[in-house]
Amino acid sequence: MDIKSLRGMNDVVAPEIYLWHKVEAVIRSVSERFGYYEMRTPLLESTQLFKRGVGEGTDMVQKEMYSFNDKSGENISLRPEGTASVVRAVVEHNLLRENPVSKIYYQGPMFRHERPQKGRFRQFNQYGIELFGVAEAAADIEVIALGQTLLNELGIAENIKLHLTSIGCNNSDCRPEYQKILVAELLKYESNLPEDFRPRIKTNPMRIFDQKDEKSKSISAKLPRFTKEHLCAACKNHIGEVEDGLKNLGIDYAYDEAIVRGIDYYNRTAFEFVTSELGTQGTVCGGGRYDGLVKSFGGPDAPGIGFGLGMERVIMMITQKSKIEEPRCDLFLAYADAAGKAFCFRIAHELRAEGLTVGVELSGKSVKAQLKYADKLKAKFCAVIGESELNNLEKIKINDMREAKWQERTDSAKEKFPLVKSLLRGDKK
Repeated sequence: MDIKSLRGMNDVVAPEIYLWHKVEAVIRSVSERFGYYEMRTPLLESTQLFKRGVGEGTDMVQKEMYSFNDKSGENISLRPEGTASVVRAVVEHNLLRENPVSKIYYQGPMFRHERPQKGRFRQFNQYGIELFGVAEAAADIEVIALGQTLLNELGIAENIKLHLTSIGCNNSDCRPEYQKILVAELLKYESNLPEDFRPRIKTNPMRIFDQKDEKSKSISAKLPRFTKEHLCAACKNHIGEVEDGLKNLGIDYAYDEAIVRGIDYYNRTAFEFVTSELGTQGTVCGGGRYDGLVKSFGGPDAPGIGFGLGMERVIMMITQKSKIEEPRCDLFLAYADAAGKAFCFRIAHELRAEGLTVGVELSGKSVKAQLKYADKLKAKFCAVIGESELNNLEKIKINDMREAKWQERTDSAKEKFPLVKSLLRGDKK
């Protein structure tokens, strides 16, 4: 049988995996510097979680989730996004009782059954942050600043632009007033709209701006947009403070009234980091406020804000800009005879315990073949140990292979290569 990976679900192998390690390390570093701690949630959740959290009428829930009945008959789903699971965990474990302000980050695979294309897969990896307990604009500013810092440190911020908007709130003098106008206009075009969208005209009419089919795009171009003029005084003041805060931090942005997040729980601030380098799938990171979500899950009335970042898209952008740096072996120990082999295996074991990456060939090949293997591993240093070297462990010849032209040095194998360790420490400074 010719069994291959499923469509839209990809393996990550060397050398690309080393780039993933680098990105994950930057994610962890930036998150922790901003005071966020990691949470890990299950891949499988009750389908009802996403119907309630994401929105039963969304494309994600209606068309894209991997849902099935398990052996007990419960309908469960592979998680399509991270926020609903994090909120469920926060409520289930009463995390806001001890920490009314909680900062959480997560990373891991998500699943959506959609057409695979550049930067979009059926199994994809998402990094996200969630900040609970702060209603003030300072939370919005910090979350966006974290996203900007991350993109800066990954070296891809140059061609990514922050787009910002406010989608208002549910107060009667805010978004609902605009939606009345929008519904009246949409009803004029109802027969021309996709059949699966028509039930949303009255429940979530702003989703028309997120429709991808050409008919909907043509209709949405004629419709009134939700602008700052439609915001209530509180929402207008809130987004104004966010804009002032971003300017204070020197973070450039474009106010974009076309942003409509594809999930029902958002309110007030919404934002996206967008690039032209990935074609039509230009959103690298997107998020916003979801102040009523925790309460809707049975938790306290705690505000929240966060974002999700597509890691595959970040990886694609980095590979377009630079070559992947593969890790290099610190020291390779070749052996010329059985006694040398025994010594190499023992000293390699001890050096690895000290944190060095040490290579030893396992199959008993010739010294020449071993040195070829050392070159393949891009070893920084190499030593050949045989009977004569074992008789003079204080003066072992070391090939310094860090540059194209090798240098020969002398080190003490008896003292476990102090010169090599010193030179490696110098490389890391």
